[in-house]
Amino acid sequence: MLGMTYRFDLVADSGHFHFADRGWDKVRFILSEFQPARKVSLMGNPPSRIRVVAVGDGPVEIAPAVLARVEELAGTSLAVEPLTRGATLRQRLKRD
Repeated sequence: MLGMTYRFDLVADSGHFHFADRGWDKVRFILSEFQPARKVSLMGNPPSRIRVVAVGDGPVEIAPAVLARVEELAGTSLAVEPLTRGATLRQRLKRD
């Protein structure tokens, strides 16, 4: 059995990210390993959100040290925005 997943976005307070030298690769690694997340992707053009599909039952919790490191690499403070199951279903229906 694969277990439950939950989704949340990390939203850039400044409106966009300021990744330096391989910053995005480091963010993906940190969230994948320490959240843990099944999928981590940038959303928007230009990107202003990091979409995280994490393993577990929820609710959304991200360790303060993990969030601080991601914020440092992203060059902006981040707001954690949980995605409800209803919103996730609507997004899936829009894509199909």
